[in-house]
Amino acid sequence: EEAAQRNKAVIREKPEQVLTLITNEKSVFDRHDIARTLHRYVDGADAFQSALAKVMASPALVELQPEQRDERGLVVEPARYSTREMVGVERAMAAGADHMAATHSFGVAPQHVEAALDRQDVAIRQAGGIGLSDEQLVAVEHITGASRVAATVGLAGAGKSTMLAAAREAWEAQGYQVHGAALAGKAAEGLEESSGIASRTLASWSRGWDRGFDRLASNSVLVIDEAGMVGSKQLSRFITEADQAGAKLVLVGDPEQLQPIGAGAAFRAVAERVGFVELEGVRRQREGWQRAASVDFGRHRTAEGLAAYADHGAIQFAETGDHARGEIVRDVVADMAARSDGSRLVLAHRRADVRELNEAIRVVRQDRGELGRGEAGGEFTYQTSEGARAFAPGD
Repeated sequence: EEAAQRNKAVIREKPEQVLTLITNEKSVFDRHDIARTLHRYVDGADAFQSALAKVMASPALVELQPEQRDERGLVVEPARYSTREMVGVERAMAAGADHMAATHSFGVAPQHVEAALDRQDVAIRQAGGIGLSDEQLVAVEHITGASRVAATVGLAGAGKSTMLAAAREAWEAQGYQVHGAALAGKAAEGLEESSGIASRTLASWSRGWDRGFDRLASNSVLVIDEAGMVGSKQLSRFITEADQAGAKLVLVGDPEQLQPIGAGAAFRAVAERVGFVELEGVRRQREGWQRAASVDFGRHRTAEGLAAYADHGAIQFAETGDHARGEIVRDVVADMAARSDGSRLVLAHRRADVRELNEAIRVVRQDRGELGRGEAGGEFTYQTSEGARAFAPGD
């Protein structure tokens, strides 16, 4: 509430500050976006119109595309705007990517690439898989090429992690230092576990650079996973840091999946400029229909993906929400009892349902004596923003 009041005071005094709020979310916008955001902070029709006029006349505003009208004079496409700052950020990002793409100093000897691919292929087959696909072979050869920037676009489950594990072996055999980064901590952990690349969050890297630590070197390879979620300002900094250090930057992700939290489709823009290889064959699922459904989900064909699971009896309905929650609890507890390999994931749309499901599963496990074991024993209660929460060994 305090932050909202401060924003209101700032925008009443300098309405053009609303452009900063907009470009925190999108790099290109129209007059309706400006009006919608202003409306949250400026009360009264006269004050609103005055503030809107000031924003539209601001020297910080840049018109990218004029308004488009048809032969009758009706608007068919509104004018598109950005800010001088955002245009500068994206121009610098593009220039840095172009410079790195034109610099070929990071090649890996073919024998290192072949040896790494052979080892990964053997490991996959020993684990019961079908070995590396042709797409994965091409992707490894692409990102271990001499260019200082490379991009790989791939669906979830298409084998990006296995491909990166082989690339890491090849880079390290050549003497390069390989680092990983991702927007979310969970994604950074996943990148490290699946590929063996020591990884941290983008925020952690940026904070280190701000304090003069963790600088990239001329023999560094920095892999950014789930790059499709990274906004322009953030990715621009990483391109600048890598370019100035003489390091290599490898971007991996899918612009069709989760969109950037910040403004700008940076990964898509860079991948289109520097070129990319694509992994389209889903490998995470063993069943052919599941792989096809994953492709449908990844390409926004949601109804087709759901239909495949419904056809195979994998979607269940319940009479009421209470019935559904009860069935979920029974299924999870039975599955935990039957198998001890790995974790279980229960998803719900509302936080109230999440709390209720967590508590119901926990009560059953407590009754079965599965919680509170070990040296620590007992239960510990913590005060959180959601109230008191109890945790025990085994939770």
